[in-house]
Amino acid sequence: MKKKNHYIQQIISHFFHHDVSDEMRRRFYNRMLSPTDDANRDEALKHIWDTLDASSCTDEMTGKAWEQIDATLHSASPSTFSQPVVHPVPRSGHSKRPHYNLKWSTLKRVSKAAVWFIPILFLGASLHYYHLGREYVQRSMSEVAYVQHYAPIGTHEEVILSDGTHVWLNAGSLLVYPSTFTDNSRNVFLAGEAYFDVSKDKKRPFVVSTNFLKMKVLGTTFNVSAYPEDTEVSATLETGILKVMVNDRPEAYLLKPDDQLIYSSLTGKVIQQKVNASVHSEWRKGCLLFTNAPFSDIMRTLERMYGVKFHVRTSIYQTQHLHVHFNQGESIEHIMRIIQLLLPGMEYEIVDQNIYLY
Repeated sequence: MKKKNHYIQQIISHFFHHDVSDEMRRRFYNRMLSPTDDANRDEALKHIWDTLDASSCTDEMTGKAWEQIDATLHSASPSTFSQPVVHPVPRSGHSKRPHYNLKWSTLKRVSKAAVWFIPILFLGASLHYYHLGREYVQRSMSEVAYVQHYAPIGTHEEVILSDGTHVWLNAGSLLVYPSTFTDNSRNVFLAGEAYFDVSKDKKRPFVVSTNFLKMKVLGTTFNVSAYPEDTEVSATLETGILKVMVNDRPEAYLLKPDDQLIYSSLTGKVIQQKVNASVHSEWRKGCLLFTNAPFSDIMRTLERMYGVKFHVRTSIYQTQHLHVHFNQGESIEHIMRIIQLLLPGMEYEIVDQNIYLY
């Protein structure tokens, strides 16, 4: 299991750090959700892992990896697995892009698909979290429809869930949720950043699971930033009360309005502090706020928001931290000029959608 998750981590890390199309990512998510037996799936992952170069894979190489996983999975006998039914469903909210409804007709197939999906989506989820996902699915109905909603690079999207909860997804974020919640729980899975306005329901707690944190509420508004490639995961409460748990720890943290919890996957440290919570969700208006943020995280955010790709030719600025705020509508050219002022000596060149740092 540990080796298998290692493949998963490396493959998705490549997807998030390289120019991989939205369609390619959707294909990966859908393929990993198919109820294939473990042996065939592990072999397919190994083929992808062997194909990817750890430092600089191209889209062409990634495409070849897709051919390998397709060939491996389809070489299994028809009795080994069956494809899930995948079809577009109307999206709630204001977006016109399609998302996908995945449905399995038996509890066994749902359980296998969802259990595989959890570690795939969350980059190295612990064994505890793996079993948590299995238990959740086994408590679900015998016929479950999961919806994947992905906000492409450079976009923000709004989703309205079946209970009336509003979710705003930031660029490059994926939300997975049942098309209809069960009678006693409301569980969703997030990879990326989202702002939640949760409908009140005292009988059914609303639970958001990410790569390292799990948040539980009855009705509240809060922001979660949990991109798989980022070293810090945060939860920021605007209204209500939020219970936050780190996946591999027994203790829980109780957040009140304007409280923020930050978890570092590098150090394992948890910081709870007071902030202006409303500022941390200004990305919904097109604004960007970086508070003592690593320059590497800033570059990844700009890549997601503006659809650009950074090419760093020096490591001098990788450890720098910046505090800066950008208003709605500011161009990437203006943003780079400001960053250059904050990092004296930094030179850059913008060529189409590529930004070269020297």
